Amino acid sequence: MAQAIKDGGMLRAALTGEPDMLDPAVSTIYTGAQVYEGIFSKLIDFDTAGNFVPDLATSWEQVDAKTWKFNLVTNATFHNGEHFTSADVKYTFDRILDPKTASAYAGLYAQIDSVEAADPAVAVFHLKSSFGPFLNNLALNGEIVNKKAIESGDPARNPVGTGPFKFVEWVQGDHITLEKNPTYFKAGLPHLDGVTFRFLLVDQSRVDALSAG
Repeated sequence: MAQAIKDGGMLRAALTGEPDMLDPAVSTIYTGAQVYEGIFSKLIDFDTAGNFVPDLATSWEQVDAKTWKFNLVTNATFHNGEHFTSADVKYTFDRILDPKTASAYAGLYAQIDSVEAADPAVAVFHLKSSFGPFLNNLALNGEIVNKKAIESGDPARNPVGTGPFKFVEWVQGDHITLEKNPTYFKAGLPHLDGVTFRFLLVDQSRVDALSAG
């Protein structure tokens, strides 16, 4: 019989190395994604069975071969207090596709012709042609960012998303700490108070740290 989930507590997790940065548009190594996945939200995500499930989008539909419409949540805020709208969706993908960003993920979204944000609660993607992997790519690497946070802060070292955890600190060579987002748009989540990621490159060091508590 499954035990009831108890809220609270800090998770201490070991990474196989230190992230390069925590900007999801330009980070290129897996340890970065392991951290920023808890900081940012995407339009859609995968469940444990590999099915697409809502995240910042409540529903979506393919209007025609080259048009996808996403209805968005209206109760999400970024960790800097900015309210999430379709403008953030447009900014996110315009930024990824901008050559100045030099995003490693630009190729995943090269079929996007434009993103329409006429309604704050609706984002419409206009594609250059029909593109089968579109939803899959959104669920894999579609973390939504905020223009103010990107352009007035340090997105590489101080990430701001709408996810279940907020960035607290990055101690170079040692750890990154996240704390529970009290205004997370999904009621009752997260259950943890926070997560500390330690950088332990060697397998034995991770075993020793686990044994030591």
